[in-house]
Amino acid sequence: MSSYAEDTSYAKLREVKAWTTKIDLYYENNQEHQCLGGLKTRYLIKPDMSNHISLVYTAYAAGHIVSLSYSCGDDGFPWVVGVRVKQ
Repeated sequence: MSSYAEDTSYAKLREVKAWTTKIDLYYENNQEHQCLGGLKTRYLIKPDMSNHISLVYTAYAAGHIVSLSYSCGDDGFPWVVGVRVKQ
């Protein structure tokens, strides 16, 4: 992963998909990441990041706005390293 994180602006999440190896997040306003790989509006969380996942699910269910910090992984995908939530 890159040594620095990019931040998204605050917006609502429109979709969350949970898989065995990752969780996919999509914003309502289709914010694009700056990494090289994958769908430009898809952000990923590793399933072992339980605090991040709990915060994302809570914000999604409550309709709060979220800002994600992410690092571009060696695979070119944006992996979430931080989550901020506002009402």
